[in-house]
Amino acid sequence: MAQDALNTDTDTIHEVSGVSPDFRTELAAQLAHLVPEAVADGTIDIDKLTELLGGDASGTAERFGLFWPGKKRAMRAAQLPTSATLRPEKGKSRNWDSATNAFIEGDNLEVLKVLQKHYHGHIKLIYIDPPYNTGHDFIYPDNFKDGIRNYLGWSQQTSSDGKKLSTNAESEGRYHSNWLNMLYPRLKLARNLLTPDGYIAISIDDSELSNLVTMCREIFGEDNVINTIPVKSSETSGVKMSHVDKRLPKIKEYVVLCTRDHTRASLNRVDVPKSGSADGTLDKYLKYYNKIIINPSAPAEEWVLTSVKDAMVEQGLPTTADAVRKFKVENAERVVYRTNNASLSDMAFDTPIARVTSPTGIEYIWWEGKQMLFLSDYLKESLCDLWTDISTINLNKETNGVKGFRNGQKPLKLLQRILALTTQPASNDIVLDFFAGSGSTGHAVMKQNSEDGGNRRFILVQLPEPLHEKNKEQKEGYKFCTELKLEPTISSLSRERVRRAAEEFDAGFRSYTLADTNFKKWQPQPGIDAETLSQTLIDLRGSSNDNADPEDLLVEILLKQGRSLVESIRDIDIDDLPYTIVGEQHAAAGEDRTCLLLYLNEHVKPSVEQLRAAVATAPAEFIILEDAFQGDDELKTNVVQICATHNVELRTV
Repeated sequence: MAQDALNTDTDTIHEVSGVSPDFRTELAAQLAHLVPEAVADGTIDIDKLTELLGGDASGTAERFGLFWPGKKRAMRAAQLPTSATLRPEKGKSRNWDSATNAFIEGDNLEVLKVLQKHYHGHIKLIYIDPPYNTGHDFIYPDNFKDGIRNYLGWSQQTSSDGKKLSTNAESEGRYHSNWLNMLYPRLKLARNLLTPDGYIAISIDDSELSNLVTMCREIFGEDNVINTIPVKSSETSGVKMSHVDKRLPKIKEYVVLCTRDHTRASLNRVDVPKSGSADGTLDKYLKYYNKIIINPSAPAEEWVLTSVKDAMVEQGLPTTADAVRKFKVENAERVVYRTNNASLSDMAFDTPIARVTSPTGIEYIWWEGKQMLFLSDYLKESLCDLWTDISTINLNKETNGVKGFRNGQKPLKLLQRILALTTQPASNDIVLDFFAGSGSTGHAVMKQNSEDGGNRRFILVQLPEPLHEKNKEQKEGYKFCTELKLEPTISSLSRERVRRAAEEFDAGFRSYTLADTNFKKWQPQPGIDAETLSQTLIDLRGSSNDNADPEDLLVEILLKQGRSLVESIRDIDIDDLPYTIVGEQHAAAGEDRTCLLLYLNEHVKPSVEQLRAAVATAPAEFIILEDAFQGDDELKTNVVQICATHNVELRTV
């Protein structure tokens, strides 16, 4: 990034930062503000801070916790900033202009850092299904020194037959450590993104369950690890049972549920079918439920009741015992009967049915002196922390025809249940999955929205893990991708599933790819000679790379300015020059302006009059490429004054 070489007022011109937030620097600043006496010579004095904390500080004595080789390095990995950006892929998107969802292809550690500026404290639910560390799962080959460079060279990490070179064999001495080092920095960054009342749900099996729970207690806090939920994942039959040996067959996985702040978070009530509804006891109760509400959408006082059999005859249905049973269960939300309730018996109303709220806040339906009960209330019970009703059979039927997801695909029912527990339908909640895999989370969000009228949004992140024709487990996915002329990667399969689901539910998404910055950066090399160093410094006077695409520049600037992935963007001409407007151009009465106006054409130097016309449109901020001034310091000084006159914040890139 170019530095401001002018003697202008630095309070009125700012430079767009080229990297993600540096959490080490931010933490030090927060400590200096809270405990100024712990600052000495511009740095934090750890001994003084420990002295001030007294008994609240942990000493060097042995203490309980999770420790493993590489932990300190993993902690630093979460703190290091990145210069990476996201490159828009409009051709791989659906309904780009109106989309409220995003799909990102790239290493999730770098992507999580890129997302920090805008999405810090904005994500209501994170769901992830990370590698289970079974000895064959891919472990992300992190190079914490230069994450984006490592990612860009990552494609060489597979052999020609598709064998993953970065697996984590159980025979390795750091079998568990490698897995913990992979996940720890990602969870640290993920926590930053959660809203105060947000949740993270993590699928895992026995291999790393104990380590994961202990890690979550450290990162999220002991009280914020809410539940460890066993989820039945297969049946006790067939091949699984034929391999019974020294251990019992595994038929379950787990969902570890944590929150950002348990004092502010609250799970929604979710009802599920009662486990005893199909064991023969149901028929004993069904005989009491013989009335059905004909017009359930009307107010309770206007409900019309008739017998279940009369309603069936009216619809031309048979009234055999089995048919009546089936009809009652299928219409349980409006099949009712009356029962005694002492608190309601003395009440009287002008209508046969009335809605009543008791002094304790309980709502009843009064029905001619008695209480109305609904069959649906009997058939359902409140969700508990053992889930045995989610089938994993025939999950390939949920992918809308996308082939190649061999293992690890999660049922839509599981994900929709987690959504129902932790999000609100109409609150624009954002759901993030940074191990997107088969794309089930995005599919589940769209499906849940269609069922409850919600407006939840999603962000999916998936590494472009290559698929190979010679690999037996990857062959089907490779063939599917090549037939559709897609890159043969897991991310291509995931994005294609999301695209097909978006077509089904009339939704859209913006597709992005992790990329290196479009702006020049200082990358010193050992042993560099004076002549090369001099030329490098000259080259750095320009701000953007000469071959940078304007749309790529725009997205990077927006991300580093803390804007979302789905901002409203439109191009306009002002005084014969092209500009981009981001956000709403006109603020409502009493509201602050929020729109950005950007000029990103480094090849055409604007005149003072043209810049004055642009700033006169009254954006909140005006952003212009440093290269657009083409070395004209007088022009730059003039635009500073113009922006100050119109109360517009000026930024250069």
